[in-house]
Amino acid sequence: MTNTTMIPVKMYGPIYKAIYKCEFLLPIAATSAIGLTTLGPIGLAAGALGAIDVVAKHYKIYDKPYITSAVLGWGSLSSFKTPSVYSYFYPYVMTIPVWEVVVYNPYRAYDFDAIISKITVSDVMGATAGLLFPTGIIYPHMDKIVAPVSGAISGYSYMGTYGAAAGFAAGAIDEGLSLCNRTHKHPLTATLSNIATANLLLPQSGRVVNYILPESLGVIKSTALGLTKLVSQPGVKESIAVAISGISLSSKEVEEKTKSPALQLSEDLYELYGEIIPKAQLDELIEKQAIALIASQIILTKLSLTLTNYYQNTEEGFTNLANPDEKGFITTAQIEKSWIKFIDSLSVISKFLIPYVGSEITTDYINKYFQTKFGHIMNNQLNNELLTGEVALHLKQYRTENAAPNSEEFLNSKVLVEKMDGDINSIAHDSLLVGAVSKAIKGGYAIGQLYSTKALDTVLYSSLYNKLTSEITHAISEQYYSYETRLNEISTKIQSKYEHVKVNAASMTIYEANDFNKAGREELVDQLREIEAEQSLWEVAINTWLNAQGITNYIFNWLVVANQIYQGNLARDKRGEVISMTQDFSSMISWDAHNAGPMTTLKQSMDRIIELKARMDEIESLLEHQPSYHYEKGEQTGICLNDFKVGKGDESRLYIKDLCILDKHVAVTSASGAGKSTFFKAIKQIMHDGVWSEGDITYLTKDVNPPYIAMTTQDAYITPEDSLLELITFKKGEAAEPYRAKVIELLTKIKIDSAKEGEVSLIDSVDIKKDWMTGTSGGQKQKIDAVRLMLSEDKPDIIIFDEIFAGLDHSSIHDLQKMLDSEFPDTQIFVVDHEAKSHNTEGWYNNNLHLSDGGAQLLGTTALD
Repeated sequence: MTNTTMIPVKMYGPIYKAIYKCEFLLPIAATSAIGLTTLGPIGLAAGALGAIDVVAKHYKIYDKPYITSAVLGWGSLSSFKTPSVYSYFYPYVMTIPVWEVVVYNPYRAYDFDAIISKITVSDVMGATAGLLFPTGIIYPHMDKIVAPVSGAISGYSYMGTYGAAAGFAAGAIDEGLSLCNRTHKHPLTATLSNIATANLLLPQSGRVVNYILPESLGVIKSTALGLTKLVSQPGVKESIAVAISGISLSSKEVEEKTKSPALQLSEDLYELYGEIIPKAQLDELIEKQAIALIASQIILTKLSLTLTNYYQNTEEGFTNLANPDEKGFITTAQIEKSWIKFIDSLSVISKFLIPYVGSEITTDYINKYFQTKFGHIMNNQLNNELLTGEVALHLKQYRTENAAPNSEEFLNSKVLVEKMDGDINSIAHDSLLVGAVSKAIKGGYAIGQLYSTKALDTVLYSSLYNKLTSEITHAISEQYYSYETRLNEISTKIQSKYEHVKVNAASMTIYEANDFNKAGREELVDQLREIEAEQSLWEVAINTWLNAQGITNYIFNWLVVANQIYQGNLARDKRGEVISMTQDFSSMISWDAHNAGPMTTLKQSMDRIIELKARMDEIESLLEHQPSYHYEKGEQTGICLNDFKVGKGDESRLYIKDLCILDKHVAVTSASGAGKSTFFKAIKQIMHDGVWSEGDITYLTKDVNPPYIAMTTQDAYITPEDSLLELITFKKGEAAEPYRAKVIELLTKIKIDSAKEGEVSLIDSVDIKKDWMTGTSGGQKQKIDAVRLMLSEDKPDIIIFDEIFAGLDHSSIHDLQKMLDSEFPDTQIFVVDHEAKSHNTEGWYNNNLHLSDGGAQLLGTTALD
């Protein structure tokens, strides 16, 4: 059952508290920051756009951040330096007279032509996509843009702008065929990709052969050069690429297209969160986090590009430092000038580091804030449900239904509960999804920047390189993390050994089974340590590989950029920017492989929480037997039962054909085990812990509403380490203070103190925190239960006391009965009382309900005489 009530949450620490108070300003901060980093100081005016969303939501004009999202979309695609919209539409709009009035109005304050001429096609596309995103139209189809974008990049690499359009169309056709279940292979996109790769690599193969093969292998070298020259010819290389595509796509096994791991992870997390957090609250949380995350990554990427250029200038300044040779041909003035230029470049970086580092810190805090908030909300909700008595009764039962396949840890609710806090922490505070979104934003921005610097070919080089390395990374990571499930299972079994000893220590000693149990534990420990040893070897492998890959990435990026400069495709002063953007793109497409292991671990935590939540939700639907409840108006409170059957587990305890109980004070008597507790749990509508009922039950009340039924047990409910005032009021700390005077009055009146001389009385000890379960007698516990009910502002319609008078002397029973009459004048009171005759002071009981032989009957007061 999905929760619909908003879950209260508090944030802790001065920074988190400050962010919590200023959450509503996120749209304004996001649009202002993007405007500032994109357009400079004048861009701060974009903050007004975010303010429109804030005001509109406050006055309930609309509830989604449409304008803020449009600015985020514009910022995401701002790296694409596409042609101006002005160049496409200006000749047409100028034919409209109204437009002429607007554009050539002599009183206008700004040059409208100059402003609109700066708006590019990518700006319009980004803003439009951003505007549509909150409507929910785009998100379900995000994975479908991969093939068109991949096709566009491949087509652009050897056919320019027209090739990009053709590639985009080819990708769209592939997605259409996939949507219609015609093919999941994306043949057109794969063919374009292979042709693009052939155009990139085959012309380079001659240089590689010439460099690698020595001159001594003249015949072999000339033959290899001839072959590479042949296959590099236009038309031949395309034919080879098409042939390769045909071979790769001719496999009979058709792989179903799956969503990207990052997108699938986001959907899985949303489904999980939606089971715990109310949808309205969840959507608002995700919306705010998305605004902060997307805006911060766009800003950091722009700042990172600027910082890269500053670093490059400093590097060049350092390289160009003048140094006189032996003959002193360089003047002191020239040396000084080169030194000043170098220092100036360093000072620029020093000034820039303040906003850059500040942005990094702010971004980190905001991301951690939202992750922490998610964790608090999930933890509050699940723990609150776990601390509800009926949920605990249900989870207490051992069962195997709904268990995840091949995973013994799901078979025991106790394991799920013990792991819950760690799993919540893993899910809510995990940075996987944040990292995936960050990489996607930076990667998308990098594609635009590489396109703008005419270095889009590096995307293809990176794609090819990452295909080769990611498979290795993915395989090693999955192998390493595959041990986690086995380790968890064995750890759970070892822990169960200790639990078994606690419960069965006496039996183990009698049967001399200690050595047997020790041997069982040692066998499990051997298995655990063997698996840990195997896993450690894979840990070394993955760490070694990732370190080596870091070096190979560095070499690869420099090699690709150098090759682009060597061929004249890239200006030398753009090298730092291109290397930085290529790394961002590589990080995006290799995210899946690098996070294969952590995703496996996260999935295990998600599965455990899903299973635990499912067991909680089953409480509403566990019953096979459901009685019919009726509520009628009566002159006095009462209960009528018709064809009423009560049982526990597979056993039927009571059957009542027709019985109405209308008396005010009813003594309930029976032999032990006759089903009194089961019967009254059914009356109170507690249908868990195996209790069930069938038939009709009618509650007679003065207002025809479901009655408030209070029930006490033989042992008062007392928690350790709370004050007596808190235990009686069920209020913590200051919340209990308003009830102090009334509690002391009732405790005095009920004569709770039976302290010996020299002992501290309970009334004087109401503020002391200790284990009151052992600090009070049985009679005092019964009086605590009674006082607790007397404090209630809403008096119960029906009270069920389980042996409330046990342990009290005759005088105390008489006083307590008079107090019950005074405090509950309109309440029907049932008392399970094995000594009803001796406790019936001054004929307090009005009737006697006797349970026997699987039935119930009213015996009247004569049975109590």
